[in-house]
Amino acid sequence: MKNKTLENRAARFKRLFKKKELVTPYLAFVKISKKKMNLIKNHSMQYLSEILDQNTNKKEDVLLKYFGRKKNFLKNITPTGMILPKNNTSLEFNILLKSWYNAIKSLEIYDKLENCHTPAHLRVKWPTSQKKDLNRPRHAPEELHFDSWSGYSSHGLTFLLGVLGDTQKNRVRFFVPNDDYKEKWLLKDFKPTVSELKACYTPIDDTPSYGEIAIVDTCTLHQTFRENNSEIRFSIDNIFRSKIKLQTKEYIERYRRQELTSVELLSNLGSKCIYFFNHYPHQIKNTNGGSLDPTQFNFVKN
Repeated sequence: MKNKTLENRAARFKRLFKKKELVTPYLAFVKISKKKMNLIKNHSMQYLSEILDQNTNKKEDVLLKYFGRKKNFLKNITPTGMILPKNNTSLEFNILLKSWYNAIKSLEIYDKLENCHTPAHLRVKWPTSQKKDLNRPRHAPEELHFDSWSGYSSHGLTFLLGVLGDTQKNRVRFFVPNDDYKEKWLLKDFKPTVSELKACYTPIDDTPSYGEIAIVDTCTLHQTFRENNSEIRFSIDNIFRSKIKLQTKEYIERYRRQELTSVELLSNLGSKCIYFFNHYPHQIKNTNGGSLDPTQFNFVKN
């Protein structure tokens, strides 16, 4: 490897993960316990059930089919699939987040994490893309992209966990860079062309198994990808910053920096801190063209 920037990012990943967890020098799949995965799944279903005002005892396939039938009536889903918590689902979403951060705390990487962009998101990915949702201020998830183009840290680690539904055929596709990679491409003002990206990146077919978190270095290009006959999928995404720093300058947009929250504090969600989501289901937050998280909330610390 001759690209010094990529060498530095690869060296960081070697310090963050076990060799068996590394899929590429900039992508790792990390397993969480079955018990913690079941908690995340059950709490996700409780959250969706509360949104739909449905019995929480519905089986997964029944709940997801009902959710799909109601998609045109749900007002709290963004074009990129974020299922936004509102004032009628504050409790359920806090419980879901608590199970998520408890799972993160159980991982060896936990002590190497500093903070993360919050709140974490539960997203829905429909079986087919919606044309009206593809014209986004910055980029659509279906397009090749880096998360830093949305203002998040250029040194970030994106955690992705498939939770419900078709997590194998309706998935995230990853692309690994070669030595022609340029660090400035991570900034939205220096976006390369699609042809430049394709010349520099190679797709990989690896997909995390159920219960594995895909942890992605910002330099790893990715996109939402649907195989033929894929079905609805729900997943959690959350971008973290590590205590192990890179040699290059880090870029985070001003509003995104305000969204950073201590991982240690979030591991005590419910006892030392809590989210209050104060929008009604029909209310929409002004995100300044994608510069702000669309979730309207107050974060209260003891």
